[in-house]
Amino acid sequence: TYSDNASYLVYNPVSTSDPFADWEKNMYQGEARSMGLELMIHRKTGRLSGWIAYTLSDAQNRFSEINDGKWYKASFHRLHDISLVLSYDLNKRITFGATWVYNSGRLVTLPTHSSWAYSPTTEQEFPFDIQESHFAVDYYTERNNWKSKDYHRLDLGFQFKKQKKYGLRTWEIGVYNAYNRMNPFQYSIKTEYKTGKRRLKQRTILPIMPSITYQYKF
Repeated sequence: TYSDNASYLVYNPVSTSDPFADWEKNMYQGEARSMGLELMIHRKTGRLSGWIAYTLSDAQNRFSEINDGKWYKASFHRLHDISLVLSYDLNKRITFGATWVYNSGRLVTLPTHSSWAYSPTTEQEFPFDIQESHFAVDYYTERNNWKSKDYHRLDLGFQFKKQKKYGLRTWEIGVYNAYNRMNPFQYSIKTEYKTGKRRLKQRTILPIMPSITYQYKF
């Protein structure tokens, strides 16, 4: 894993042949362990087919340089994972499909608190020009200390099939994320310009999206 305060480009001006040769200083080596349970019920026959699957899992890491050498939850730790997939044949030509997925929120590292630091330049004298010299310093207690919002969505679709002389034609009309769940994609900490308050911002992509697909098999 990356070390604390790692830089993606470790520049070493002394090394003229390869100034980025010290990239290994960004990395820690350690241990990982995982355990879990998976259950699945699958129906393959009849007009109604599909499956429901559930996973209970735990993933942890341990590095001597991180978290005082204690085990902590890995970034890809997901306690619960559920998927429900159904397909129903309304008749020989029309099929309805639905998929619902749920995942426990992923773990991220957030600062436990922030404070302001001041860095005067040679041109500045006390008192400092706060607008130019102050910046936020974040303090962290441990890795992956905060769980984001859970992820879930519902996808719906209809298939319209027709056997042609030289193949099978299929039109599919669907909607991704049918109830427009604002699932988190990225989190970042922003400082409000006017108040100086630190805010956690969530970024979301892929809201509700309709789709139409044409397929021809021969």
